[in-house]
Order: sequence, then C-alpha cells, then structure tokens
Amino acid sequence: MEDRIQLWLIGAGAIGFAFGCGLFKDTTPDDVTLSAPTVILGKNAERVEAHVVNRADEPIADLAVAFSATPSTVAEISPSGLLKCRSSGEVVVRAEHHASGASFAQEATVRCRIVESIRGPGSVEVVVGSPESAKYIAISDLGAPMDDVPVEVTATDETVARWSDGKVTGLKAGATRLRLAAGGISGEADIAVFEELTVRLEFDSAKSNGDGWDSQLSGSAAPDPFIRIDGRTYMMRGGESECSDAYRCETTLRTQSPGAALDIEVWDDDFSDDDYAGHTTCSRGRECPTGQGVTVSVK
Repeated sequence: MEDRIQLWLIGAGAIGFAFGCGLFKDTTPDDVTLSAPTVILGKNAERVEAHVVNRADEPIADLAVAFSATPSTVAEISPSGLLKCRSSGEVVVRAEHHASGASFAQEATVRCRIVESIRGPGSVEVVVGSPESAKYIAISDLGAPMDDVPVEVTATDETVARWSDGKVTGLKAGATRLRLAAGGISGEADIAVFEELTVRLEFDSAKSNGDGWDSQLSGSAAPDPFIRIDGRTYMMRGGESECSDAYRCETTLRTQSPGAALDIEVWDDDFSDDDYAGHTTCSRGRECPTGQGVTVSVK
C-alpha cells in the first residue's frame, strides 16, 4: 500500500513538474491574436500573422485561423495570410477560429495605397538665399491625392540646391533636378537657381552735349531711365516705385551667370523718341561709364 501511495505521489509530482516546466501546454482555445500592417504601398503581398492562443496568450499548435478581407475589391488574402492590395482604399482583415461551442475573432484595418503618379511643379525657380516652397503629393490609382503617402524628394546636386521641409534652397547659381519617389513610382523636376544682381545708374546733371535730359518736354532736366540687356528691357526703380525724373536709379536682375559681364544699353524714356544714353559692358563689383553722361555699377 505504501508503495502505491509513493508511486502516486511521485507520478503527481512529475505531472506538476512537467506542467511547471512547460512540458505540457494548455491547448484550450481562449482567443485569437492578429498582427497586420497598417499601410501597404503598391500591390506586393504582405504577411498577416494570426494565432489561436490559450489563456496564457500562448499559441496553440495545429489550430488554424480562417482569414477574410472586406471589401474584396480593395484587397484579397490567401488562406496562409498573404494580403495583397487590388486598389487604393481601406480593407478590414478578419482572423477567426471556431472551437466546439465557441468562436474567437480579431479584426484590423489596413490602408491600401497604390500610387499611380506624383503631382507637383515640374520646375522650380529659386534665388540664392530665398527658399521656395514646392509641394509634391502621391496620386492614387483612383486619381485622388494621398496625403498619408510620403513622397521622397532629393536634389541630384546638393552643391547647387538642397531640399528640406518642403522647400528648395538655392546654394549657388546653376541648374539641377529633384528626384521624386513614392510607392514604387518615380519622377523628376527641374531646378533653376539664380543669383540677384543690382544694376545702378548715376546720371550726370546734363547730357554730354550740355543739354538737359528732359528739358524739351517739361522743363525738368532729370531723366526717366531704363536699360536693355540682351534685348530685354528693365525699368529702373527709385525706392519702392518706378524711377522717373531722377538721376540715380537701380533695378534687380536674376542671373545664372553672376560672374559674367552684362552688355548694358542705357536709355532715357521720352514721349516721342527715347534718348540713347550710351552702352557699356559691366560685371559685378565694377563701375562702368557709358561715355554719354551715365555711370553704371553692378553689385
């Protein structure tokens, strides 16, 4: 009798030891766990993990879950849990297990984002020292903008310009490109970086022949200056307004060749015939007389 009691105690102790050490696991289903991606970019299949678990949240081997994806027009899921987007939208993924007398299920919402194109300016002009905003946004296969899909933007030559916080910052005059990428779609945009030059005119009190600049029209000797560079006309300014009846005026130009000399014609605007006030070739940091009563400086 004592032997049987000892054997029973030894057996019970062994069973308790086995449970305590995990040699025997509780196989009674208590719930289902589900792990799914929050966002899927493109049409590549992504793995969804789901398990039947016991009260200790331990997976129970050999107990399968059934997957479903709703609506099926947005995504499909295989029996093994491979989720593949068909169209942009939101899909509810469900994992469930039916045990004798009980059912367990978990759901997760997944955003499918299929990028068809990237929308934004095809070219950006920026002046050194003055960042310019440029917005690029991913467009879905349904033609809708997707603010929750990041667009990766990088400048191909970061010695000319750089991209940061939605802005292009010009570093030196020149040209480069932006590379755009989102959801497997790529694109490019042109960047033109300019530097600003200030052209200043200082007129003598009279023309080289001694006549006043506008005395034949209004009795005032002061000119109404403008310049031409490479066939383009630039009106001069005095402070915040257009420069007229003034001996000193200036204008600001944008150039991608700030070190190059400018071929400048100086004129006095008249109602009938404009007065030619000479020509000069001038570059940054120089003062250049036209020979006809005007000094040009470039800064």
